[in-house]
Amino acid sequence: MVCKTTHAGAIPAQASNLIKFMIDEPQLTSSENSEPIEEIKVGKISKVFNWLKEKFKRDTVKILTISVIILLSFGVGVWAKYQQSLKTDKTGIRKGGFQDLLKTIMSDEEGLEENQQETNGNGDGKIEPLPAPVASVIPSVAPSPTRQENPPVIKISYPAEGQSIELTTDQTFCLVDTPEGGNTTGIQRKHRINNAGWTGYASMTTLCFDPQEGSNTVALQYRNSFGDESIIYSRQFQFHRIEDINISITGQIYKDHNCNGSRDNGEANLDVSAEVTLWENFVVLKQEHSNSNGEFSLGYTIKGNESRTFEVSVQSPYGYKADPSVGSPQMTFSKNNQSASVEIPQVPAADIGNCQVP
Repeated sequence: MVCKTTHAGAIPAQASNLIKFMIDEPQLTSSENSEPIEEIKVGKISKVFNWLKEKFKRDTVKILTISVIILLSFGVGVWAKYQQSLKTDKTGIRKGGFQDLLKTIMSDEEGLEENQQETNGNGDGKIEPLPAPVASVIPSVAPSPTRQENPPVIKISYPAEGQSIELTTDQTFCLVDTPEGGNTTGIQRKHRINNAGWTGYASMTTLCFDPQEGSNTVALQYRNSFGDESIIYSRQFQFHRIEDINISITGQIYKDHNCNGSRDNGEANLDVSAEVTLWENFVVLKQEHSNSNGEFSLGYTIKGNESRTFEVSVQSPYGYKADPSVGSPQMTFSKNNQSASVEIPQVPAADIGNCQVP
């Protein structure tokens, strides 16, 4: 007779089936109480004992001999399982008793599979099948599309290329540049004036500066928040600063005894102070007083590119009258005519009869 060593759980199943076959009972009874143990499932092992039955023709001695061998193996398996259940119990206290242990041993349907089970880690001693392998799926990530550069596009409307510009002293030169295309998010600008060094990039604000006399060149470059830089824009222009002109008016107020509107021999200056007014288009620009000898001086500032005409009048002091036939003198000033001198008549009240009213 050839004996084949099997998994410890297989021997108890064989022994139980053989006992059932021999005593022809549908159930086993626990040695500790009379409650029935679950019906033993008969698998392949039943076929083995049917073969034994036919082989030994109900030879009781041989059958009993084989049964004793199987029962001994069964006992050893039970004791090993029992010791294992004590070791795997984390609390060190027996649970369930012998009947539950026997049920656990007999729960294997086939009883012949080897190395296909493992004890779980919860300490109850039960044997569970190994979990099926789980395939890991790594999703493929599409590569990000390459970003295309899109630098700012700028329109410079002032100054135009080659433009001649004149500004007065109270006017400021400011370049006019506006974005008109490309990606202008977070746009910044740097510039270089008359071949000096480049400034650093800074937020776009109105660019104002004082050009030099004559030829000027300004270069500009722009970039957005992605670092895309524009082309370098440049403008060349001619510049002239118009300077202010200080005009001066000096004059004398004289006694016009004959009331003819012109100064004749013997007509002296006024010997009292009088108020002198500078006018332009009926608008008072300045007022001064003459000295006690009838002399006065007026000053005013105009632009170098201007040509302006002014009037000077005198407020007649007590005892004098203006010549009714003579109006206020007018003078025109410009860059080429910056000073003038004038004489203004005043008629003494005693001589007013000499005046001819038109």
